[in-house]
This record gives sequence, structure tokens and C-alpha cells, in this order.
Amino acid sequence: MTLPLRPPLTSSPAGRPPGRGGARLAVALLLAALLCLLAAAPAGAAPPQPTMGLAELRAALASGPLDGYFLTTMKGTTPERLSATVDSIVDYPWGSLILFHSDDPAVSAVGGIAAGMSGSPLYVDDDGTAKLVGAVSYGDWFTLQGLGLATPIDYMAAIEERYAPPVGLLAPPPAPKPGACRLARPVDTGAATVREVVLAPSAAAAAGIDAAPGTTVMAPLGIIEIGGLRPQGDAFRRLAARLEQATGMVVKAGGGGGLWDGPPAPDLEPGSPGAILFSLGKVWVGAAGTVTYVNGDRAMLFGHPFDWLGPVDAALTGGNVDGVWADAMTPYKLISPRDVKGAVVQDRYWGVLAELGREPDFYPMTTTVSLVDEGREVSDLTYVSGWFSAQPLFADLPAFIAAEVIVDAADAGAFPGSAESTATVRVSDASGEYTVVRENLHDGGWDVTWGPADDLARILLTLADDPDGVLDPHIDGIDLEVALTAARRSARIAAVELPAGLYWGDNPVRVTYYRYGSRDLESLDATLTIPAGTPLQGVLSVAPAAWGGGGCCSCCCEGEETGPPRTLAEVVESLNALPKDSDLLLTFSPGGAEGGGGEERSGDSCEEAEPGVTVTVPTGLVFRNAVSQATAELRLSLHPRRVPYGGLTLAEGCVAGSEDVGVTLYRQDAGSDALVQVGRAVAVADPLAGCATFSLPIAGLKRNATVVAMVDATATRLPGTATRPLTVSAWVRLAGDR
Repeated sequence: MTLPLRPPLTSSPAGRPPGRGGARLAVALLLAALLCLLAAAPAGAAPPQPTMGLAELRAALASGPLDGYFLTTMKGTTPERLSATVDSIVDYPWGSLILFHSDDPAVSAVGGIAAGMSGSPLYVDDDGTAKLVGAVSYGDWFTLQGLGLATPIDYMAAIEERYAPPVGLLAPPPAPKPGACRLARPVDTGAATVREVVLAPSAAAAAGIDAAPGTTVMAPLGIIEIGGLRPQGDAFRRLAARLEQATGMVVKAGGGGGLWDGPPAPDLEPGSPGAILFSLGKVWVGAAGTVTYVNGDRAMLFGHPFDWLGPVDAALTGGNVDGVWADAMTPYKLISPRDVKGAVVQDRYWGVLAELGREPDFYPMTTTVSLVDEGREVSDLTYVSGWFSAQPLFADLPAFIAAEVIVDAADAGAFPGSAESTATVRVSDASGEYTVVRENLHDGGWDVTWGPADDLARILLTLADDPDGVLDPHIDGIDLEVALTAARRSARIAAVELPAGLYWGDNPVRVTYYRYGSRDLESLDATLTIPAGTPLQGVLSVAPAAWGGGGCCSCCCEGEETGPPRTLAEVVESLNALPKDSDLLLTFSPGGAEGGGGEERSGDSCEEAEPGVTVTVPTGLVFRNAVSQATAELRLSLHPRRVPYGGLTLAEGCVAGSEDVGVTLYRQDAGSDALVQVGRAVAVADPLAGCATFSLPIAGLKRNATVVAMVDATATRLPGTATRPLTVSAWVRLAGDR
């Protein structure tokens, strides 16, 4: 999907990105900083302004601290010059950081170096010339005198040199490693003397370090803000937990809108607020911080990664600082995105590289919510990064977007009731274009709004799952339609019945249930087809189809993943075949005694196990339980099993249990599907035998046949069936017979 761009380096008006006017909520994942540049590398594609590399800076610091400043935006879009003093260089075996402090009143007023200042260019005065030495990157909780660490500009220039066309020859610095470093000489900050600096991998880790006097603990100046999602809502909690796990950052509620329809932000310059976004619309997701420098049609930001994703494709936007949240513990900027300026193409350890004027690959996502009880409709259009959707960790981002749109339309943090939804995902690869369509019914006694979003998440996570490395799906568009109502559409299963017994062929099955809000017993009928030769004793179960099932034993499933990798067409086909939440799954699982020889089917091996027989039954309700019932266990024997033409056999049987029960006997002649009743008996409980026994003679046998015994249902058992083959000797007329 093409997003119209504003001219990246001009302030003239231009066509704005497509979208709707009015207020817009946002999910702003405001990463102010993560990690810094931690090892030396010679400058390559240098920033256009004068710079001072590490070696030159080290020599200059030999005479003492250097006065300077850094550029950052405290309000609106205009960078400000805040005074700073570069104190020393913190050397590690694998690299160096720049230790500085700022006693500027603006810094003191908010509680210290704030998250969101990461990327702010740091300058020192060199005989009247301001030279760029690095970008703000690390800070400490409760730090006095505005103490912080900066990423050397050498490393950021190396990123541009290495990854921006044409490819340069510089090797990237080694990956940063948390640890402690004792300073070559102590640094007096005015409030304390720092002798050692400890780098922690995250703010949470830093909080757990008990620092000795003279030691300061520095952590990435990282903050994630989620704007537009209510902090008490389920969507906020889920997304916050995901982000905390992925980044180790503290997550806070924020504000702002992601599909800007106002005037364009000024051209990006050193100190400007900016954001990298993976979605644009009601919900926007990405990282916001500060521009370090602009070099022609390229810009370097942050001095740290978003999430160290490597090559990326995201939108680069201008930003507006709504204010700075003053906090003695963790002050942070509130940055809202503005118009699209280009595309972010690299997310590396030491910074983010963007190409100005380049169009990112985004696809449209439309969410339409109908409030049935109110007779109104809400619709939203958001654009989502196709690259981001292909990443397994973040593939379900559109589900969070959909959840917020649904909750916002309902205007309730929890909406009990039911929802009908249709999720349509258009996807393509080199082989063609495909469409996933998922229609479903959801019901919830507490909240039903997440049901449609979960459907969408399942589709997208499945498309992004590529364990064999052969899929290359591209999401072309998403449409989600949801109809919400307070009416409940759930039910509880009471029982499953076999009104006509159980035999090969079509068997009527009845499921009785109680609908939500009613004491009346209702029923639905289905047909279960049992293939000829299937054992007729076992367990009949009914359960919501979405729970899974199908009677597959462990050994039957062995080798399931040994086939060739699935194509995108096959993945789409499997998604379109998923059962609905309102479907029921009827399953008959054969097992137990059968016949008259006393054999037991153990099912201990794949050769012996019988596959289950299943059928999916569409309904208009969401059932919340499952019911299983075993058939009666019956042993049947014939004496004799081979009879003369017109002869007689004695059918004897034993029905498990301690109560009398009726048994009906049938004959099915060879070559016929008809069952002919030949008698009825009562199996009488026999305490000595441990079962109910019966015997019944069957006379007038003239053809080979199968004798079928069907046991009546009891209070605890479904009807059970046993069969035995019977051979009838041919009638032979001898010569001379009259």
C-alpha cells in the first residue's frame, strides 16, 4: 500500500496520508532509548556539521572537562540548546562511552536527563567551534546534576557508512555488554563524586543493583508509552506485557495520534523529535525519540535500536513534544507523531537509519463495528507495516488494533454478550493471491470484545509461522466486521443420546442442552456415519469443535511433520477449514470388548488402535462444556458358529454391569444391508459372573449372516452393539433324492 509522503526536506504543504479527521486514539510505543554505541570505529559517512571523534575528544579531556551543550526539543517541534559538560570517557575492553552532566535549568526542572532525549546530539566547544561528539543514550534513576552517558558519534557514522548505499568497508563495533568500569579519574558532579560506572541491560535490572558510594548505575534511557489504550483495559495489559518481555523497558500510558491530518511538521534537523512507526491510524506503534543528524536524504536517530531488528521497513514521521513528564525517578517526554517523512531501513545496536522521501510498504486495515442494540456503526482505517506483520513476535499487531477499535466502539472496558465476526485477510506470494475468510460467533459472560481480535491474531500468527523457511507471505489487506450485542448466545450440553442404537452406516444422534437464560431442555439432531467393520463399542463424545479432538491417539499422529513443507495455498486452505466457535464436534472412539472370543482391543500400538469417527455439527450457539458417554460393553458368542442349512444356533452374551437390561438380536444376511429382528431377550444380572447374561436360540438359518446384538441404553451407558459372523452350510441334494 502506498502512503503519500510530505516532502521530507521542505515545509511546503503536500497531500496528507489517507485517513479520517477528528480525534484519534493511539498506541504509542515510545522507546526513548535502548542500547548505545559501545566500541570504537573510524568515522565513515560523516555528519555534515563538524565532529570530534573519540581519539580527539580523549586528548581534549586530558586538560579537564569540556563545556558544551546538547540539542533537544522540550515543547513543540523546535530544538533547544541545553548546556552540558563533558566530564570523561568511560573505557571498557570492548568500547567507550562519554560521561557528561547537565545543570541546565530545563533539565533540573524535569528531574534529570529524560527518556526521549536519546539521540539528542551532544556538542563540545573546540576553540569557538561547536563539534558533535555523540548522542545522549544512557541515564540513571534518581540521578543528581543531570548525569548521563552519550554514544560516540563515530559509531553512528559507521552505521551510515556500512548500511547506506553504496556499502562502505567499515566493520561494525562489537555488541555492547553490560558491566562495571572504574573511571581513570573520579568525576565530581557537584552532589557526589563518581568513581565507578555500572551499565545495566535494562531499567528493571538497574533497580535491583545495590550501588556502593561513588558508584552510579546507568541503564538505557528507554521508555515505552502506549497511548490510546486505557491503562485499566485488557488490550493495554496484554500489549504492555509483550513489550516488557521483548525490550525490558518500563511501559507507561501516553497519548497522541498516529495518522496525522494537520499541518506538516518542520523539516527534520538535529534535535528534532521523530518517530519510527509500524502502524498509522487509531493505533500507532513504534519508537519516538530525537534526530541526531541529517545527511542529505538520510537521517540518523536515537543512538540506540528500537528492538535490534536489523533491516526493517517502517514509517519515519516528524514529532511533536506535548510536554515532559517531570519525575525524580524517570522523567520522560510525551512525543506525538506527525506527518510521514520517509522510511526507516535499519534498526541497529547503535542507532536507527532512515531514508528521507522513501515510501514504506504499508497495507490498509479496516475495522467496522456494528452496535446491534444501539443501531449505530463505527469504522476505522489504519495502515500497518507489511514488514512488521511478517515478524512472528509482532505479527498479531493488527489484533491489538482491532481490539481497541471494538472496545472504543462499545465504550466499555468489558462488554458481556455475543458477537458475530468476519475476518478477511488478503495475502500473496510469488505463486498468487489468496484470501482467508474466518466467520465466527463469540459469546462471553464477562467480555466478548477480544473474541474477534483473537481470530485475527490466530490467522496472522499462522501466516507468519514458517519453521521450514519456504513461505514468503505478504499481507495485502485486512477487513474485520464485527456485530456486537448484549444478547447471550451460549448453552450447556446436558447429554448425548443414540435414539436408534449404534450400527454401521448412518446413526441418528441427539444432543440435549440448556440455552443460556432458560430452564427448558432443548435438543439438536445430527447424523454420525460409522464405516462398516468399525468396532461398535467405545465412547461417544460431544464438545465444542474449537477445543480440538477427532480421536487421534499419540501413535496415530507420529510422522505428522515428516511431509514436505506446506505452501501458502495449503496454509490458507487450512485456515479456511478451521471450525467455528459455534460448531460442535461429535466423536465416536472405538474401544473395549467386542465379539465373543474374549479378545480386548488394547490400542497400545498403531496397528491395533482404531481411528475415531467424527462429524462437525454447525449450531447457532457457543457451547461451554463437553459430554462423553460410553456404550454398553457386551460380549457375544454363537454356539455353533457353523450350522447346517435351515439349522439353529444359540446366541449367548454377557453385558457388563449389575442390572438387568434388554437386548435385541438381529440377523444381517450376506449381501444385504437390512437388519432382520430375530428375537429379544433380557440380560439378567448374575453376581457370580459379574455381568448380566442372556441366551436366545436363532432358528431357520439359510444364508451366511452376521448376528447383531444391541443392548438398550441404561442410566449410565449408551446402547452398545456386538457382532459375530455365522456360517451356514450349503444345502446339497444327492442324486436319487426325490
